[in-house]
Amino acid sequence: MRAIRAVSTAALLVTVVPAQIANIVGFTNGFDASYTTRLGQNGSESDLLQRFSTRDYRNFILNPADPAGNSIRIVGLRVRIQDQDRSTAETYAMVGYREDPLNPDFPDVSGAISNGTSPGGRWFRTGPLSFPGSGPGMGTGALGQTILFGINPAAVPLFHNVNLDDLWFGVGVNAGNWPTDGVGIIVTHAQNTPPPTNPPTLDQVGPRIADVVNGATPNLCCQVPTSSGLPTGAQATYPTGANGNAEQAQVDVLAQVTGGVSVTQTNQTNYPSSNLRNPPVPSLTVPQGGTTNMLSGLHPDTNDFNLAGRADDIGFVLTEANRKPSACAVIVGFGPPAFGIYPDLTFPLPFIFADPDTRGLLCVEPGAPSTMFIGVSNSTNGIFQQMFGLTPSVRALIPALQPLDIIWQGFVVDGTLTEVKATGCVTQHL
Repeated sequence: MRAIRAVSTAALLVTVVPAQIANIVGFTNGFDASYTTRLGQNGSESDLLQRFSTRDYRNFILNPADPAGNSIRIVGLRVRIQDQDRSTAETYAMVGYREDPLNPDFPDVSGAISNGTSPGGRWFRTGPLSFPGSGPGMGTGALGQTILFGINPAAVPLFHNVNLDDLWFGVGVNAGNWPTDGVGIIVTHAQNTPPPTNPPTLDQVGPRIADVVNGATPNLCCQVPTSSGLPTGAQATYPTGANGNAEQAQVDVLAQVTGGVSVTQTNQTNYPSSNLRNPPVPSLTVPQGGTTNMLSGLHPDTNDFNLAGRADDIGFVLTEANRKPSACAVIVGFGPPAFGIYPDLTFPLPFIFADPDTRGLLCVEPGAPSTMFIGVSNSTNGIFQQMFGLTPSVRALIPALQPLDIIWQGFVVDGTLTEVKATGCVTQHL
């Protein structure tokens, strides 16, 4: 059951920021909320999880202390949740799971919290966090919550050799009488038929979303039943159904890396974050407009496959708040690996650039078919957005080439051309 989205002012809680600014990777920078949900687990305690699949994103949270790129670390999470009745106090937890080595595409629900090196077990779970602003007569309220864990391995341990594993991040919620009371997570929802006259905010997604919801790859969100914070089921449960059943939870990741996400600009009146912003607004996280979500943001409609007047434009958004402004480069290549994409995506950039602060794993082989864009990030927030224009003739070719994957990677370069910081590798599905 879905709860109607409340119109309220979001509070923001931020802990002490480390000396090296943690960048938001950017999955929810261009994101519109559809409603609040508990993913079908309405009255029971459960973990509500957003999947970060290597089908789409790889090497996006590398440990900055590991130049070889063999370990990953996060610094915090940003989520948007809603309490249906703030007159009663609520708590929740932030949680992380790694992939089950015995059950690919599913989070590992076995055992206790992992020590970071064992092959099984969950990744981390915070203690209870209070939903702020509770009190008599408070009503329904939404909350944007940013929690920085710091770099304490006891809180969020390193993981080694897992750059080809999927990851799941989200919130743990208590049992209760939801949706009358209790905490749910805010999602954006797909709509792959012409939208009704007065719908909630919905995203009409391009054709490759069928790979996720109808194919062998499970959906974007799932839930894990828990008891006192421990998983109780054999595996997570994903929503099932047609293309219009895809959901993405509003969960983003903070890490001491350069953030990078794909972006899609559409003409959808029902999904305003996806629209072109002209003139651009440099202070915004998506200056030129467009959605960075995992629906149209990863699965654009480039040639009006939905017969809705669509000719989406695609691009990439890079974020590096520690170096603003900076020279930036964005490479766009074409998959699969035969086109010059490293199959394992494990070629460390420090082998090429001499500066000891160089970090990242290269996605596209030098000399492989690709296009490079050069620009400068803005001085306000260190963001650089590059759009890749598609001509009508190129759009007409896409149906014959499908399935077609576009591989993106961004780089921040210092003035000596010896230090490079790379984003993760992003695959956009046309």
